[in-house]
Formats: sequence, C-alpha cells, structure tokens
Amino acid sequence: MKVINLFNIFLKSYKNNSPKEYYNSYPFFFNHYYKYWARDSNKNSIFKNHNLNNLNKNIKIIKKILPKIIKIFQNYKISLKDLEIILFVGQNVSNGHVFLDKDNKFKVWIPIETYNTEKLALVFITHEIIHFLHYKNNKNFYFKSLKEKNKINRQIITEGIATFLTKKILNIKTETALWADFLSHKEKKIWIGKCDNNIKKLSKIALDNLDKSNNIKIFQANNPNNIFEFRGGYYLGFKVVEKIFNKHKINYFNLLSISAKTFASTFKEELYILTK
Repeated sequence: MKVINLFNIFLKSYKNNSPKEYYNSYPFFFNHYYKYWARDSNKNSIFKNHNLNNLNKNIKIIKKILPKIIKIFQNYKISLKDLEIILFVGQNVSNGHVFLDKDNKFKVWIPIETYNTEKLALVFITHEIIHFLHYKNNKNFYFKSLKEKNKINRQIITEGIATFLTKKILNIKTETALWADFLSHKEKKIWIGKCDNNIKKLSKIALDNLDKSNNIKIFQANNPNNIFEFRGGYYLGFKVVEKIFNKHKINYFNLLSISAKTFASTFKEELYILTK
C-alpha cells in the first residue's frame, strides 16, 4: 500500500494562504473531486472552515487505523499491495471514494476532516477500499460522467456491495456498517426502524428510477428526519445484496467479480420482490 499524503502540502498552503498552491499539488485528482463531489463548494474557501488541531488529530487516527485495515484484508487473503490512498483536506462533503487517475489506476481518496473517531476510520475506509477492489475487478461499475455517477442502479449495487462486505469482514452490526458511530446507538436504531418500515417505498422509488440520473435523494445525507433524503439508498443496497448473497451462497469476495450485466437482472428481481 502506498499513502499519498497531501496534508503537509495543505499546511504549507494554509500558511501561505494559497489555495492554488494546494490544488497544484495534484490537479488531476482535485479536478475530479470538484467535478463529482464538491461541485457546489468554493475552492477558495478551503482554508476557512477547518480547525488545524482537529485535522492533526484526525490524520493521527487514520494513520493508526490503516495498518489494522490492511491486516484484516490480509486475513482474508486479499492483497492490497497495489492500493494507493490519497489523504487530503476537502470540503466536508464526502467520506471518500475512488477515482481513476491519469495513469489508469484506481486510487482511494480519504478526506481527513471527516474522520474524527477510530470507528469511523475503520468502517468507512474499509468501505472505500472495497469500492477500489470492486472497480478494479469490474470497471463497468465505475463512472465517466456525472450522469453515470448518479444512476440509481449503479449506486444501489456498488454501495450495497461495499456496505455488505464491510459488515462481513469487520464482523459488525448492519447499522454500524452503515453509520459507524456517526449516529448514536439510539439514532441508528430509529433510522433502521424507519428504513425497515419503508422498504417497500424505497424499493419502488429505486425501481421507478433505475436507469435515471435525476434528483432522487436516497443516497444523500441532507435531512435526518427523512430517510428518503438521509442515506436510505445505502440501506436498500445492503438489503438487496444481502438477499442475493443468501440466495446464491457465494464467497463474500466473489460479489466483486459478478459482471454488471449479470447483476442487472438479479438485483432488479430482488427489488421487485421487496415492493410486495
């Protein structure tokens, strides 16, 4: 595993009050980040909303947890020797994801500002590494445009697999795989209960919009009082992948090798069943 640490460059640029200096350290990555994830953010505001003490604390947490995560994957005979992880300071709009660099390699990116506990780091960095393994095995699940990125069918499968495998390999509860400790225990129980009670409606929304890339908000985290705007899509993706796994009894990591074409009909069938 290789860690590309942009934090030191951030600190230098912060001292110089030069966002341009920071972005010029990795322009291809930052262009991707602002195109797909921080589209509504002001690049020049990057220094305004961050506490350096908190960032220093967070990066220590990440560096402590990374070797533990690598060891967990090794225990499953999954090599991460070709993994590259970018640590950077972002706009607090995402826990991270994966992008295809100009060298045609998939790389994980982790925004330091979003990781303030060890459990968050353990759960969500594991989740992002699974995205890396999935895209590496199945490039058809990756996106090359904003429209492709936001397609409901792509998100249900990729996020469902990442959440399901995170739960399995870390041996944690479903609500922990979905939220780590971002929500309290009580808040997670309430959220899961709302998702359980609304699974038919969630499934219907997904089925009606599978091939669309519109303003469906089930994968966003905007309104804690409304699961249709608060990551209900992650729960739905998890449930669909769990049902497929239980039905076919395949090896955990074999999920990463199922082609997009094969998955398409299978998960659509399971979604339909969930509407009944």
